[in-house]
Amino acid sequence: MLNLSYNPFFPGRIPLELGNLTNLEVLWLTQCNLVGVIPETLGKLKKLKDLDLALNDLYGSIPSSLTELTSLRQIELYNNSLSGELPRGMGNLTSLRLLDASMNHLTGRIPVELCSLPLESLNLYENRFEGELPASIADSPNLYELRLFG
Repeated sequence: MLNLSYNPFFPGRIPLELGNLTNLEVLWLTQCNLVGVIPETLGKLKKLKDLDLALNDLYGSIPSSLTELTSLRQIELYNNSLSGELPRGMGNLTSLRLLDASMNHLTGRIPVELCSLPLESLNLYENRFEGELPASIADSPNLYELRLFG
């Protein structure tokens, strides 16, 4: 576990070298004054179960390498400046229980692949999604929190 949350670092980037911590299961970097993009190297953390990068100033797209982290149970990316679409490979995250990418600048459609996951909480509000919500979201038996407004 690496928890550096709520440390007001000078504006800095997520170190690429974090991808070398291949046994890491929990990475919490909440409100650390981080700027820049989420590095693709985080996709090497195959044992990661909980990723929290919320409340920073991260921008760019969500790296597709994160969709290879099949042990992930929680992804918290809320309140950043992330843009682009949610990666299509999100359906690979078969252990995912919580996805919070709210309060960003994400666009496109909400991927239907999310509906096949064992999600309990899905928060995507205050983004720029378009189109209809996939009808299959109604078949998500574990989903108790769905927030999509704004």
